[in-house]
Amino acid sequence: MDRTLPIYKQELEKLLKDWGCKKLSSQQLKLWMECNYLPLHIDIAPNEPSYIQSAIHYIMNEFELSNPNYYRPDNYKIAIDFLNCNEQDSEQKRADFIHKCFKFLE
Repeated sequence: MDRTLPIYKQELEKLLKDWGCKKLSSQQLKLWMECNYLPLHIDIAPNEPSYIQSAIHYIMNEFELSNPNYYRPDNYKIAIDFLNCNEQDSEQKRADFIHKCFKFLE
């Protein structure tokens, strides 16, 4: 069954914390992203500013498309930091998230 409820920042933050604390495996995190992230059908953080909505899209998209073998659970705080960015530092937090959490090509 497809998700119909919006995805809220708090829900994603809890999920990332659970993953970082090893309550959730990388494979479970990816599966959740695949099952819940349908940007054309789901409202993303409807009460949040656009830069937070954008952060959620980036976070969910990266985890949905990437191989869970390359996820770095010890960097979950970087994802949460991006999720809690402000308008002025959102671009830097996005770059940190992508380059530090998914830096597997080196």
